[in-house]
Formats: sequence, structure tokens, C-alpha cells
Amino acid sequence: MAARGGAGAHRQGGIGPGRHRTRASRAARRHRHPLPRPGSVIWRDPLVRVVPSPPERGSGRSSVSNDRRFDDDYIAAPLTYAAAIAARTSRVRIGTAIVIAPLHHPAEIAEQAAMVDLVSNGRLDLGIGAGYRVPEYELFGASLQRRYAQTDERAREIRRLWAPGGVTPRPVQDPPPIWMGYQGPQGARRAGLLGESLLSADAALWEPYRAGLAEAGHDVAAARMAGGIQAWVSEDPEAVAARIFDFVGDAPVETVFLWASVGGQPEETVARHIQTVCTRLAPILAAGRPAKEGR
Repeated sequence: MAARGGAGAHRQGGIGPGRHRTRASRAARRHRHPLPRPGSVIWRDPLVRVVPSPPERGSGRSSVSNDRRFDDDYIAAPLTYAAAIAARTSRVRIGTAIVIAPLHHPAEIAEQAAMVDLVSNGRLDLGIGAGYRVPEYELFGASLQRRYAQTDERAREIRRLWAPGGVTPRPVQDPPPIWMGYQGPQGARRAGLLGESLLSADAALWEPYRAGLAEAGHDVAAARMAGGIQAWVSEDPEAVAARIFDFVGDAPVETVFLWASVGGQPEETVARHIQTVCTRLAPILAAGRPAKEGR
């Protein structure tokens, strides 16, 4: 499968356990495909062949992203695809990175997310964000002008709709975690003010995120971060791990996502990349940053 994103790895060492952490490592995959194959096969075959294997063999998370009007058939409905993953797996957590929240009514997101959580028996991590592409907003007849404020509003409303008296059926988790897909200091602070997890692994965002949590009276010790790393799968996992440790610093990062492919790569190659991350890179990250010599 030609996947954008791919495997992720769980980082331990100085990070306290969270409510939704897995025992060992987490994995993430973002699916992306070239155009020549028939539409139904583009999504059905990789789901059958790749999803049940590497993630179910020790890694902890499978994550799907959301973009429209790309030439390579990027995922348009991440919660729909997440439900398909949920039906084919039993242990991995399933995340969205992200659902573009301003393009959807909060009740729609709350209902769909609740159904994925039910199908997966409580394994959903709902990542939402504002998006950035004009063609996507034009497709929905929406404006980018208030997208950040609208994303904040969606998070609050989804929380309300998951409570008693909201959508039915209700999710298994009470409630599922919401991850805010903000990548700058202002967004990190907003995630903190909301009391939600931050979908970024950048150590530079830890301070504004922590400040937002403290300002709004949330427990800073419960802070959770996860996100993408600009690194490629290679045959040198030690070098990749060192880069990851430098990037996340001392932030409370639980999960990192890595690119497993470029568009057009054979499915067998992408599956091997994911296996490398899950079996070779993840154990290095789980062991924590090596102590520097002389200390």
C-alpha cells in the first residue's frame, strides 16, 4: 500500500501513564495511493492486506488523516475508514489526524465518532483540526475566516453531545479523548485552555500548551501530546530515534507518526517500512533517551 504517514512509535522515559496509553508502542498510518487502480480496490485491498498485520503485532495505534481534492485520492472520510479499521482489528487504538471540524456539524462528528468507538469497543482517539486548503472549504461552501474559533467550538460541543442527553448511542469511553490538531503556539495554548490533548510532538509547543492548561485550571500533569515527525523510514533506526528524541525534548509526548512511503510505492514496500518502525524503531523509543556520557 502506498501510504502517506505510516507507522508510529510509542515514546517512554519520563512520561507518566495516560488514561488511554497502550502497554508498549503506538503505531499510526496515513493511507495514500496513486490513481491508476480502480477506485474500490484502492481502498479495499490495502485494508485487507496491511491493516490487520503490523499494527496487531505489537504496535499500538493506527491513524488516518483527511484531505480532499488531491490527485492521489487522499482520504476524504477518516471516520468511515476508521470504522473499517476497527472492524478488522481488536487491540490497536484508532485515531484521526485529523477530521477537519469546521466542515462538519458537531452532531455529525459526535455521532460518527461514537459509532467508531462502539465498533472498536472503546479504542478511538478523535483528532480534529481547522485544515488549511481553500479547495476543501470551497467544496463545502465554507469560509476559512473563523476556522480556528469554529474548531474550538466543535470540541466543546462534541464533549456536550457525548454526555447524557446528547447523541445516542453513546461511546464506550466516557468520554473518548479529543486531540486538537494545532501546530503553532497560539493553537497549543488554545488546546490547553480547552483541556484537550495536543496533536503535535513539537517540544517548542509544550510551554504554551502547559500555560493554557494552567490558565484554565486544568491539571498540567494530565497533559498529553502526540504528532508527526519529519523523518523517513530507513535502515538506521538509531539515527531516526536520536532525531525524534531531540524533537520531542521533555514534552509529554506519547506517540510520534512517521512517513512510511511516498505516493506510488508498492504495497509490499510500505508494509516492510511499517514493520521496520514497529519492530526496530519502537523498542528504541520505548527504552527512552540514552544517558549522555559523563553523567
